[in-house]
Amino acid sequence: MRKTRVHPTSSSPAAKKARIEAAEGKVEISNDRWTRSLKWFLGPETTPLDFFQNIFEQKPLHIRAQGDDKKEAAEFFSYQVLLNILTNNQIYYNESMTICVYKDGKRQVAELDGRATKEQVDELYSKQNHTIQFYRPQVFSDPIWRLNHEFENDFGDLVGASVYLTPPNSQGLAPHHDDVEVFIIQTQGRKRWRIFEPLEGDELPRDHSNDMDLAVVENNHKLLLDITLQPGDRLYLPRGFIHYATTATSTSTSTEGATSSCHVTVSTFQKHSFTDFLLNLAPVALRRAFEEDPAFRIGLPIDYATLGGSSGVQVNRYLEDVKEEEEIEERSEKSAKFISTIREMFLKLARYVDQDSIGTCCDEMAIDFVSHRLPPIGREEPQGKPHNPLDPNDNKIEFRICNPKTIHIVTKESGTHIFHCNQNDRSAHMGPQDAFNDEEEGQPDPNKHPQEEDEEEEEDEIGLQGEGVVVIHSKCSVVVAILVHCYPNYLTISELTAKVTAIDAAEGGPLTAMSMLGLRSSGLLEERTRQPKIAD
Repeated sequence: MRKTRVHPTSSSPAAKKARIEAAEGKVEISNDRWTRSLKWFLGPETTPLDFFQNIFEQKPLHIRAQGDDKKEAAEFFSYQVLLNILTNNQIYYNESMTICVYKDGKRQVAELDGRATKEQVDELYSKQNHTIQFYRPQVFSDPIWRLNHEFENDFGDLVGASVYLTPPNSQGLAPHHDDVEVFIIQTQGRKRWRIFEPLEGDELPRDHSNDMDLAVVENNHKLLLDITLQPGDRLYLPRGFIHYATTATSTSTSTEGATSSCHVTVSTFQKHSFTDFLLNLAPVALRRAFEEDPAFRIGLPIDYATLGGSSGVQVNRYLEDVKEEEEIEERSEKSAKFISTIREMFLKLARYVDQDSIGTCCDEMAIDFVSHRLPPIGREEPQGKPHNPLDPNDNKIEFRICNPKTIHIVTKESGTHIFHCNQNDRSAHMGPQDAFNDEEEGQPDPNKHPQEEDEEEEEDEIGLQGEGVVVIHSKCSVVVAILVHCYPNYLTISELTAKVTAIDAAEGGPLTAMSMLGLRSSGLLEERTRQPKIAD
């Protein structure tokens, strides 16, 4: 049996310690929480827990195909699948596809516009040795849809995908590094990958690099990995690792000749660092500071631009040239006071970074994620439908809430808001229409929950309040909490009522009925007929 290969990289002890501490803070101990897609990608020799603690954001991982991996990988995508998509759909260059070739040390993009046709694409690929980059294959490929959706469950962040098809003896892209965590699945043919250490001091970059010079990379950067991916192989690359791939030559580990190649690149954690969390947290803290501390409302000095900006530097140089010592001293004092005031206000701002403001930031980011992620496989259309009232003594039907990883719950006095992705548009995922404009896209605004303008009506209204959010009475939060806690187990209505009544004896029954009505009508519950237990 071929072994999984983990490739080390140099790292400062402080950076490694920070990564481990961060991983320990966001990884649960149990391996049961992870999806089949992640477990399949990592293979039998690396558990998800091992991956997040010792590999994720730290070093590449090559997983060789075993068993049925080759067959399963082939289902994701192929050149024939692309030709079928071009025949049956309106696919446009630049929006959904880029065709390029690496020639004379540079990536050259074919100047194409309008709708892509099967004949034109095949001409460029088969006869002119161009590489095809096909964007958002999750819209057309159900296996990629499933994998991306389950990866979104695992990583708690949007997961995109692209397909790369490269003819024999070709290279499509110049050496570069990405700003995302990359998961590569080789679906057809073979492709040679050369992977180098990150640029010194640029680990885990926030931005994608420009194309790099091949000779400079080969001569000046430490090579970590040189391997040919075979069908069914997988490769993980942390953001920042320089790499390029080619179908042109063999390697020391593969003496087979060059072939065409098709691989799927799945990516996540784009701008999903602590820096990005703080960028979202700062406005939350500043809003509170503005409301509670008059110092944050005081206007800027009239001449602030000359106290800290480049124009002030030019004025100071002029004053130095003409020996205006007194004015220079006055300006220096004012500038020092301005800078000191800004620093003091930053220190004061930390007072408003408490559990409430951090919680608000977590909610806003989580709602944004849920509102734009893929719907569950098979849940493109609304699932809600009217139901007859529930019989509290009925033990034939059992329920469970939809996967808790696909929802986010915010409880306020005005109601319990359940944000979900069941009605998200698969075709818009990670696309130009998914522009994070909540009002135009019909998605909930994370800063303004539904019906806040009419609290009296809100008290009595239960059920679907808009695409992507369900609002039920705030007292029903205990019912939702029980359903989430019991997942993936099913409960009958009488079992659920008993659990609620144990917490609220007076209103257990009514709360359960009220909650189930709203959840059932909005499609957030899965139900089935309970099967009788078979005696031993």
